[in-house]
Amino acid sequence: MSSANHLARRRKLLRELKRRGLDAMLVTSEPNVTWLTGFRGDSTWALVSPKQTILISDSRYTTQIENECPGLDAHIRDNRTQMHDAAAEILAAAKLRNLGYESDHLTVAAFEQLRTAAKLVELVGLPGLLVDLRAVKDASEIAEIRLAVDQAERGHAVLRASLRPEQTER
Repeated sequence: MSSANHLARRRKLLRELKRRGLDAMLVTSEPNVTWLTGFRGDSTWALVSPKQTILISDSRYTTQIENECPGLDAHIRDNRTQMHDAAAEILAAAKLRNLGYESDHLTVAAFEQLRTAAKLVELVGLPGLLVDLRAVKDASEIAEIRLAVDQAERGHAVLRASLRPEQTER
């Protein structure tokens, strides 16, 4: 999938954030990070703002982020820095007043840690926002779904052709 598709998705998110009067969003769910950036690893959050998108990760993913997300900034934390502390550093540098977050994904403990670390930023829960945005498929997603259906149909046809009347469920 092209980075243009991911850019279009981030723009769609930014329009919704602007409509709600929010400066940025912290995306913590792995499927949503992938949907917005193309990054397929784990243990990575994304800060999406009008000025930039920053992937917050650790050194295991430096090369993967460079390969999968050309043009995106990365904040690579060391193994002693907690994810919420790394996010708080970025939030402080960005001078955000308010921040949307995935309240339906972030644990209470992680939320409390983030709130403590990012004292000057108002945190606004946005449950289901990205799920709602992802529900409307773009052309590349529709093409991928069609390909998956085609492959499943071909696999089913091969299986059906291999069945014999004398076969049992065993």
